[in-house]
Amino acid sequence: MGATWLTGDQPYIVQSPRVNGIVNVANLIDERYGIWKEDVVNHTFLKHEARRILSIPFARNGHVNRLRWCLEKSCEYTVRNGYRLLLKGFPGTASNLYSEIDPKKRQLYRQMWQIKVPEKMKIITWRLIHNYVPTRSNLQHKRLVADAACYWCGLEAETSLHVCPDCPYAALVWEQLGVRWDLSSNGQPFGHWLSRLHLTIDQKQALITITIWALWMSRNKLMHEREIQTVRDLCTSVLGYVKELELLQITYPRTASVGIVIRDADGLIVGAACDWKRNMLSAKAAEALAAHIRRGRNRVAHLMENEGFIRRRDMQWVEEGPSAIWATVAAEEREPSRTNP
Repeated sequence: MGATWLTGDQPYIVQSPRVNGIVNVANLIDERYGIWKEDVVNHTFLKHEARRILSIPFARNGHVNRLRWCLEKSCEYTVRNGYRLLLKGFPGTASNLYSEIDPKKRQLYRQMWQIKVPEKMKIITWRLIHNYVPTRSNLQHKRLVADAACYWCGLEAETSLHVCPDCPYAALVWEQLGVRWDLSSNGQPFGHWLSRLHLTIDQKQALITITIWALWMSRNKLMHEREIQTVRDLCTSVLGYVKELELLQITYPRTASVGIVIRDADGLIVGAACDWKRNMLSAKAAEALAAHIRRGRNRVAHLMENEGFIRRRDMQWVEEGPSAIWATVAAEEREPSRTNP
């Protein structure tokens, strides 16, 4: 009875003291007539809560019970809505952590999640912003290590800021990559340093995110595998990653392949072809070129479609087909005859 079950703009927890024998909501319902037990409700709950309970109507026809998320019009829970709830609190309450987030950091989050790099890199950056990484300073705070000195330089305590902008090793990496700014963080939080960096060098946000990830990975290699990565090797790796992502983002002309199989009345192949299509505008345009047959109904035709992608040119066969379909054709001939719908 202490759960948030009453309807309204926000979940409401019953404040009335518990009464022996009243454990579940079902104890308040006359199941035979499908109505509230008004005497029990009025006797058990405070007046304003009793009125709220009795105002809940019952369905006249049978319905299956289901969970309802009261903060969405669709009544469906989403992770995004749950995260918003953690930040803002319930509607109408004073708890709104989202409004307390620094506007600059909020802008940084928007920029960071829109950068076209793998999610794992953005997640590492997000964890560094919130200090959710096992730096030696954090490990020392948890009494897991005695020394918090940086693995690379050994001059200062290893913090999120030290790993990325302040360590001499990291400074050399940024310099070699052509990212120059006031490398001293001046004791600012990691998020403030990164916001300033994004504003200063707006065109290199992908490079910055990849470099932060690479620095953390290089630090982990040194810590766990005792493998020292030179500044030159790390920079080469970062630039190679940037180039690879640039190539992946180039829009190439779309291609498509259509597989065609012609059979006689006995199911034997009379002819086959794979039609290679170039410069297709969309997948829908490719679908319009041939009647789509479900894979389970014509496996051979789908194999011919794949053959087109492999050969990348138009091909035709008479009374046979490519070797790629022979095994499937033989298997279909052994199967009992099937009646197509």
